[in-house]
Amino acid sequence: MDWYTLTVCAALCALTGIVVWHYAYNLGLKHGRSSLVPLPLIDELIEHRIACLGQDPTRAQVEVETSLGLEE
Repeated sequence: MDWYTLTVCAALCALTGIVVWHYAYNLGLKHGRSSLVPLPLIDELIEHRIACLGQDPTRAQVEVETSLGLEE
């Protein structure tokens, strides 16, 4: 084989590896963020912040939603 054929094959393999790694990394990142949290647990966390820590109910809800990465 010629050296340029080997160079092209190596470059294509490297490019394919980079694309696959990037896709897998982003897929894993999305999967890590999307964990299911039971609603009763969320309610208990908010109630704990209100009752035990004396936080404002709106602020407690926003902080819990932000820390868990939840949408309203």
